[in-house]
Amino acid sequence: IWTGVLLGATVALWTAAVVRREHSRAAVAPALGVVMALFASSPNLLAAAALATTDLVATATYFAAVGCWWFYWQRPGRWRLLAAGALLGLALAAKLTGVLIVPLLLPLAYVYGYRGRRDWPRPGLMWLAALAIGGLTLWAVYAFQLRPFPLAAYRESWTNVLNHVSTGHQAFFLGEISDGGWWL
Repeated sequence: IWTGVLLGATVALWTAAVVRREHSRAAVAPALGVVMALFASSPNLLAAAALATTDLVATATYFAAVGCWWFYWQRPGRWRLLAAGALLGLALAAKLTGVLIVPLLLPLAYVYGYRGRRDWPRPGLMWLAALAIGGLTLWAVYAFQLRPFPLAAYRESWTNVLNHVSTGHQAFFLGEISDGGWWL
């Protein structure tokens, strides 16, 4: 439940910042009311918040990482970059599908941060810095494991998933068991 509350607070913070930037302070309260009403009445969020699964944690960390990346590009600074990188690392740790956020942040860096021809390497370099901070955060989640090499457990998790995807598993459908699935 607390993860749902944190996700709601993050959505509210980002909504207020975007509305304040694009419109006026007077528009923030109505926008927050609409967004929070939609958030609080979303059946998917209500169902996921009550369960102890990684789905809502992944959603919260993905949203927080992208939101923090946006905040960084609005007013770049060391602490904002550190926060964006740390949230990226938490998103990577929350669920293995967190790697999908890594290629997403690079084009977002150019959308948010490109200021002209002379500045073209900066968004890419800041993305690499956030990636390094995210890697350190992920390593910290795995208790700075060194043996047999850093992040061996994370790599082993990926190896297990990729092996499972390539070999598959048995499925049950309408009283039949199959190794290859069905075409409906």
